[in-house]
Amino acid sequence: MAEVRLFLTRLTAMVLLLWVLFGLIFGICPMKNEDMMPRISSGDLLLYYRLQQNFVSGDVIVLQKDGKRYVRYRRDYRGCTALRKWKYCDRK
Repeated sequence: MAEVRLFLTRLTAMVLLLWVLFGLIFGICPMKNEDMMPRISSGDLLLYYRLQQNFVSGDVIVLQKDGKRYVRYRRDYRGCTALRKWKYCDRK
């Protein structure tokens, strides 16, 4: 009986660790289309870090908007960040 309890305790700890790692810190998602060809093809599995706050030109960014997940390439144009279809500019 002690062995079963030890197994269940370790299983619970492993499931909790995997949830923290891949639910809060890292993310995994498949690339659904060919938007990022030739670097990322349809069906490729993306592993990304969720806690990143600072991005530089050339980063691939996974973002969620209105419940849909998008993968975009970040480019800088004269102090303005463009994420393909969306533009975010700091205008002061």
